[in-house]
Amino acid sequence: MNAMKKTKLLVGTVIGCMVTGQAMATILFSEDWESHSPGAAIQSANGWTAVTCCGEPTSEISVQQASGGSPAGMSGNYANGSAGGSNSTGGYINLNPAGIGSGLDPTKEYILSWTWYNSGDKAHGPEFGFAHSGHNNFGTRLTLEGGHNGNAGRSRLLSRNNGEDGAGWPGDGVSVEYEIRMTKDSVSGWRDGSQHAGAGMDEATFVGHDGIYWFADFSGSTGRNAGDIDNITLRVVPEPATLGLLAL
Repeated sequence: MNAMKKTKLLVGTVIGCMVTGQAMATILFSEDWESHSPGAAIQSANGWTAVTCCGEPTSEISVQQASGGSPAGMSGNYANGSAGGSNSTGGYINLNPAGIGSGLDPTKEYILSWTWYNSGDKAHGPEFGFAHSGHNNFGTRLTLEGGHNGNAGRSRLLSRNNGEDGAGWPGDGVSVEYEIRMTKDSVSGWRDGSQHAGAGMDEATFVGHDGIYWFADFSGSTGRNAGDIDNITLRVVPEPATLGLLAL
């Protein structure tokens, strides 16, 4: 085979891998809240359920309609994690199976993305990410930390089996594009297109993730909330090694 043919074959293979990767990406779940009625709880549509956690009996995650006074980055309808009441004893979890209720496939990569508004000091410890029913629904996720614990504007990646990693400071009062990318071997946190955290993952923990969740922590203080969230998407692609074999 001459050099020209080799070059063409190499280029063709690279393009094939790129096309295969794009074609194989599958959206498992999306939520922009447009199917919900403004003012209603998010459990009114699209598979969301509320789970009592830490003593808080009800969910107050509600749908809002964006207007001139809405947080930057929120358009159309969005979900608002309003405070759970004065000196609440805990918090609550909003769960959705999101197309992965039977667990994750270890041959694939899962990418969860969303827009999250950090309302500053009031956003105390809300979490969003993959649920794991084997661990009281607390799976691999990102958390925002407000001024109640001295970490205003901090975002961290909490890997289910490897602790926390990658403190970052997106700022208070801003909307940020987040992603969690996870395979059976690793997990990474992304903010506005750049990776800011990463950790290992083991296959047994990985396959046990079985949904997505949004947790609001209202323990021991007034005025806490979970910020605002919009444009949630969960998509899946074969792992890079699998893509390469498919392309070949």
